[in-house]
Amino acid sequence: MSVNFFNRLGQLGLGVALAGSVVNSALYN
Repeated sequence: MSVNFFNRLGQLGLGVALAGSVVNSALYN
């Protein structure tokens, strides 16, 4: 496994978490 793969996976996870929290804020406010 390459480090780049894990780096991309981490960025993707962070982006999904950020988008999810933004959507949650929009829905509940």
